[in-house]
This record gives sequence, structure tokens and C-alpha cells, in this order.
Amino acid sequence: MGALDLCAAVCADRGGAGGGGLAAAAGAGWIVLCMVSARSAAMAFNRLVDARLDAANPRTKMRALPAGKLSAGFVAGFVVLSAAVFVLGAAMLNRLTLELALPTLAVLLVYSYMKRVTRWSHLVLGLALGIAPSAAWIAVCGGLDWRITVLTAAVLLWLGASMCCTRARTLSLIARRAEERSAGLRADGGVLDRARDAPGDGGAAGVGGAAVWDGRAGVGGRCSGSGTIDL
Repeated sequence: MGALDLCAAVCADRGGAGGGGLAAAAGAGWIVLCMVSARSAAMAFNRLVDARLDAANPRTKMRALPAGKLSAGFVAGFVVLSAAVFVLGAAMLNRLTLELALPTLAVLLVYSYMKRVTRWSHLVLGLALGIAPSAAWIAVCGGLDWRITVLTAAVLLWLGASMCCTRARTLSLIARRAEERSAGLRADGGVLDRARDAPGDGGAAGVGGAAVWDGRAGVGGRCSGSGTIDL
């Protein structure tokens, strides 16, 4: 998300809308602050909302909240503080970024709940990431341009489609392993178990691990659980 933000800002500045010298440096600084604070708020909120599920998942039970290293109150306060910093940074950029700050936060935070109500939650995640370059463009230019919305749409569709394909592939592997075991075969023996036990949170191993756990827990094998991908 950070690379897309900065690339969009550079493109906007080269388009003739950016200021020069200290003003440009200050603008870039506020954009970076917004990027970090928005991401921090979203990730902390996701951990807070999924704390109960994380505690029941062998792959995630050692995260800070379920392990008792951090309290729910502390994480909630961190979310509020990060959101406030994001709004402050948006206010320091221009009026439009300030007006869009709360809707942006809503998109970032609602993803944690979308995982519970739809199989297409990764489209919301794609939107959350895809609006980053458009937000950086608005921060520099004070308005939106159709050219940058193409990048937003591309990120939305790319991430949504790729994660849905990964989900379908993982569920297919789970079903295939069950069929092979019932027939006494071991063709894929241990592949998904290794994915489940992988220490990483992201990537294919993380997705596979969450899917295996969800399937065994009787959640219908939905790759939602405690957050199949952490971005």
C-alpha cells in the first residue's frame, strides 16, 4: 500500500499539481503519516475483532491479544489513537482529504466484519488497498483524476480475484485429501498439515492453515476464521 501511495503522489506531482521545496516535503510526510496510521488502525482493529477466533485457532493463538500480552482496552485505545492521527494528517493535506477521512476509515475497518457475512470479503480488502493510490493523488492534487481510478480498480479486482482463487484451491485440496484418506490413499499426505502448522501469518501457508482449521472446527471450510490474509 505504501509503494502505491508514494508512486501516485510522485505521478501527481509530476503532473504539475504539486508544490516545491519544503511544501512538497511536508506533503509527502503527511501522506506517509496517514498511510502508517490508517494501516495501524485497520490491523489493530482486525486483531481486536478476531481475538476470540484467534484464541481458538492453533495458528493464531499466540498473537498478542489471545496470549494475554496486550489487553483489549489497550488495543482499542491504539485503534482510536491511530484513527485520530490519520484524521489529523488528512486535515493537514487539504479539505477534500479531510472530508474523505472518515469514509476511508469505515472502508478499512468494515473488512473485519465482512469476513463474517460474505465469501467476497476480499473484494472489500481490495477496495481498502485500492483506494490508497487515489487517496495519495487527492492529497497532492486536491481532486481526483480518472487515470488514477484505473489503478484503484486494478488493485481491487486483482486482490479480490487472486484471493478468491486461492480460497477455492485450498477448499479443493481439503476435499481431495478427505476423499483420498477415505480411500486409503496418501497422495497429498502432510501438505495441508504443514500449511496449518506454518508459523507465518501471510501467504499461501497462512491461508491454507486457516482453511484447514476452519474445516476441522465445523465452520464449513470457509476461509474467513481469524483473517485469512493480514495486510
